[in-house]
Amino acid sequence: MKQNYRHTPGKRGKGAVLDVGLQCSHSCTFCYYKNYNGSRDFEALRQGGFRCAMDLIEILKLFKHHSYNHFDVTGGEPTLHPDIVPIIEKGCRELGLAGRIITLGQFLHREYKGNSKKRPLIDALLDAGLTDFLFSLHAADETQFHQFTRGSLKKLEKAMDHLDGKDFQYGTNTVVFKGNLTSLQAISEKITKHHVYIHNFILFNAYHGWRDASKTPSIQAKYSDIRPHLESALEKLNSQGKKIAVNIRYAPYCVLKGMEKHIVGLTGTFYDPFEWQNRACNYDKSPEYCAMPVEMEDKYSITWITPEKTGDRYKVIQNRYQDIYPYQNKYKEPIIAIRGDHFTVFPEKCKDCAALPFCDGLSPIYLRHHGSSELSPYDHFGAEGALPGARLNYTLPFHVKKNQFEKII
Repeated sequence: MKQNYRHTPGKRGKGAVLDVGLQCSHSCTFCYYKNYNGSRDFEALRQGGFRCAMDLIEILKLFKHHSYNHFDVTGGEPTLHPDIVPIIEKGCRELGLAGRIITLGQFLHREYKGNSKKRPLIDALLDAGLTDFLFSLHAADETQFHQFTRGSLKKLEKAMDHLDGKDFQYGTNTVVFKGNLTSLQAISEKITKHHVYIHNFILFNAYHGWRDASKTPSIQAKYSDIRPHLESALEKLNSQGKKIAVNIRYAPYCVLKGMEKHIVGLTGTFYDPFEWQNRACNYDKSPEYCAMPVEMEDKYSITWITPEKTGDRYKVIQNRYQDIYPYQNKYKEPIIAIRGDHFTVFPEKCKDCAALPFCDGLSPIYLRHHGSSELSPYDHFGAEGALPGARLNYTLPFHVKKNQFEKII
């Protein structure tokens, strides 16, 4: 029998992602693929297809070969894949991997007729060996949930209640954006009434289609506006006598001082047991491309903006760094470092911050719209090797579920 285990903080994770395809019938307000590749609202999701089961099973075999021990199934909406049950059975029952499906939970009580045995899809997945679910819980009442996703909270809670009745533990996600700030405490209260062992607050970032800077102010909240609601939510989750691990993904440390142990930033993804250590699937590449490990440190490492690094562009950089990034001439303040290819940036205010090696910095679009006034650099920031000390000492998020019914904590 597979046993749950505690991942060693500061060690590379062993989790992977199985991307089954882009197809999805939901309409989440904040979806990264809402305007994918410049398409109209949700067009890419409606017209997207699924990868064939044969390719997905080959990827699972590669996970096993490369010594991953658990994987997330994502999309799109994975539970719409016509072969999702045999895919899970191959990965979990036959290959011995732990599998978790990320879902809005709308279709889990549809009848599944595989093997001539009629039962709800949720039970077919459990029979196939699925280890875990990660449910998307973005609102605390039916009206808001429908407004944000065009789905039904009642359907999601029916699935959660079903698992509660089996004494099965699972996780939840909440994307934090302008629309649900005042609901975070109510969402947390709802979480405590279910068999949730881990919860993620995912702070909305302007990725993919949201890189059109004109669209993000309607969605992305300021960190200073998020903070009080997040504090109330954490207090609720920590006051119920239940051990619920809580992650915050992603934010600069200094805007959420006091919550450092919960923050999983870009550098933290390499050492978080639930982050994906393989390349996300590219639909134009082979299955092998989607399974091989990637050294993401190269992607997200800090590059300092110095004369040595910029050569003859230094004079331009000295002039408020206008040539560094397309939006930079609108920042009206210089930056001193970047992560990746301007994936995130560090304004001059960060120059002497003790947390800088571990911190995300700001997205270029956030800096453009909101500036750096919220940042409050650290004089001291305890760290031991790869992770901040506060994170290393917070053991709850490092427990990994590999057994369906064994208690995770």
